[in-house]
Amino acid sequence: MNPQIFREYDIRGIADTDLTDETVRAVGRAFADRMSDRGKSRIAVGRDVRLSSPRIATALISGLVERGMHVIDVGQVPTPALYFAILQQKADGGVMVTGSHNPIEYNGLKLSEGLASLHGPDIQALWRAAATPGLPVQRGSVEQVSVDKPYLEDLVARIQLKRKLKVVVDPGNGAASILGPELIRRLGCDVDAIFAEPDGRFPNHLPDPTVPELMRSLQERVRAVGADLGIGFDGDADRVGAVDEKGRLLFGDQLLGLYAQDVLATHPGAPIVFEVKCSQGLVELIRDKGGKPIMWKAGHSLIKAKMRETKAPLGGEVWGTCSSRTNFPVTMTPCTEPDACSGCWPPRTSRSRRWSTRCRSRSTYRPRKSGSIARTTGSLLSWTRCASTSARRTRSSTSTARGCSSGTDGV
Repeated sequence: MNPQIFREYDIRGIADTDLTDETVRAVGRAFADRMSDRGKSRIAVGRDVRLSSPRIATALISGLVERGMHVIDVGQVPTPALYFAILQQKADGGVMVTGSHNPIEYNGLKLSEGLASLHGPDIQALWRAAATPGLPVQRGSVEQVSVDKPYLEDLVARIQLKRKLKVVVDPGNGAASILGPELIRRLGCDVDAIFAEPDGRFPNHLPDPTVPELMRSLQERVRAVGADLGIGFDGDADRVGAVDEKGRLLFGDQLLGLYAQDVLATHPGAPIVFEVKCSQGLVELIRDKGGKPIMWKAGHSLIKAKMRETKAPLGGEVWGTCSSRTNFPVTMTPCTEPDACSGCWPPRTSRSRRWSTRCRSRSTYRPRKSGSIARTTGSLLSWTRCASTSARRTRSSTSTARGCSSGTDGV
């Protein structure tokens, strides 16, 4: 068993050599023992579209069942749908088999207790436990459940658009290939879907919206069809990349800024957690809107842990995942652990707003009465470039342009 696959936020390695059936079964047994020690026994399991995912999921479920777990197999789903399944099926935790945005030969496991992702010492403890044979127990069981329909119904019930939009969707042949375009259609949009057939070979491009080069097909399509916006998903659909009506990429901290303004309008003074690679402009925007910016370590697991600690309604990373406590489904069973879940506030409908712009040449947030704005249900912001002398002077002190991405855990 390669100890290097037990990383800070997940378990990840080369599918054929690192994630063998024996290794994955051992991880399943170790995770089951951990949950059993805590008096928990219901585990939801999902997988992405990678060619190795069915095999790995089968081995994982085998290990869980060997240690007495009741497994709820939700099949091929986006990662956010697995989080939905944990709540909807009243599971005690979950495991997502996914290589996310990594190259084709990779795969991995994202593990959670409740909605809290395992990370750091917990991942290392699994490695030690997986290498140690445990005591045999009564076998568990498996049931297969589809959450696609209730997942989509719940999302649609929480979103109301101000007007019909023309949207180009690029799932990159990943886990969002079916549900991604279908969700946008059910919201009443005119959808143009490209690369929307699930295919673990990823024949068109790797599903990674953090890489600008991989967003070019989406940008070109948006401009060609005159769409209002474009949305690109990563491999397991827990991140999205956004393109405005002119085909320009929106960066992850820009999207997080949009979300922060929306959240702070109803939760004034709330803390907003973001990772260290986000620009200073995000810090200034949060402060300008009355929020409390909290910079924290990179990694979705660490961001969500900090959100629980600070009771922040929103957190996110510059490269991807955003987590919200403000917009979670109300159709779920009432939460008994509000500090440990992704959201307990009632849902709110989308609103159209005018957003301020920030100098993207450098990290200076500048409130303005007008600006270049791409209108969507929540208004996707087009950040302007500023050629001011002060902006040029600060260029060397800030990060270079990054790929755009954002997603929502639990949505």
